[in-house]
Amino acid sequence: MIKSMKNLKNPFLIGYVVIYMISLAILNSSENFSIGNSVTILVIVGFGFSGLAFILTRFSKPMKITVSGSSKEMFFLVFSVIVIVVFLTWGSRALSNLFLSSFDKTSFVTHFGHLIQKLFFFVAIPLFVMLKYFGYSLKDFGIQFKNTGSNWKSHLPVMVGLVLFFILFNYFVGRGAEPIREGHFSAMQLIIGMPLSFIWLLLEVGLVEEFFFRAYLQTRLAVFFKSKLSGIITACLIFGLAHAPGLYLRGAGSITALGDSPTFIFAVAYSIVTLSVAGFFLGIIWIRTRNLPLLMVIHAAGDLMPGYPELMQVFNI
Repeated sequence: MIKSMKNLKNPFLIGYVVIYMISLAILNSSENFSIGNSVTILVIVGFGFSGLAFILTRFSKPMKITVSGSSKEMFFLVFSVIVIVVFLTWGSRALSNLFLSSFDKTSFVTHFGHLIQKLFFFVAIPLFVMLKYFGYSLKDFGIQFKNTGSNWKSHLPVMVGLVLFFILFNYFVGRGAEPIREGHFSAMQLIIGMPLSFIWLLLEVGLVEEFFFRAYLQTRLAVFFKSKLSGIITACLIFGLAHAPGLYLRGAGSITALGDSPTFIFAVAYSIVTLSVAGFFLGIIWIRTRNLPLLMVIHAAGDLMPGYPELMQVFNI
């Protein structure tokens, strides 16, 4: 109880609430924006999913990892974030125009090229530097299986519970699963397509995002700020804000209901209100398990139903 009260006084939490409310007020001034959708996301994803993650991980035994949080390490962390922002804003499009311009945007080759880009910038570069120049090993990023039987045993209920929850939640409630609910896919398409989609998402969102924003970024921010909660909040904000330049420069269109050419302020506000909220429940799971494969599976399961219709076009099944 005392610890919970201290968390409520955390300056990063207070700052996030203030930033969130200001961002919501900015978005509310747009005629195209629905404040009800944002409140729904906050309640269901921000509070609901986070509360469920907190309950299911109550008895989890976290993996043991080592983090120094040296000044040189933090400098490289800041540099990594800048690289990711540049990649999401201009880099991905530039690389695609250079190497993938001859392929259709919906083709498997194009999507596979984008996946390789993400794996390189989000995972390969920071992991290589951390292992070679800072003396870390894979276990310090939540990738360990030897002598961790008791840890994994305490993590299995978390994985099973959240995987089942997200599949059922998205199937019965999620808008992205409407084509599946309405029977637009045959039984054979589901049998073949679901496993392929899950494996794809395991890499694209599971490994890419959970390694960078949780195992790499959040862990070091928590050490630097000497607070696990502060690490979660900062990582979530960075995750959201990293997408703002892209929304501003490329246009948001119907995705954000802000129009084709949102102002930079609106792009930033939307990124905070909608995107940053999604990272909290995953951040909770990370600090209470330190298990990267676990997060990869949970994240992939959460995106499986919404992402399945699009991936079926990519796989041409």
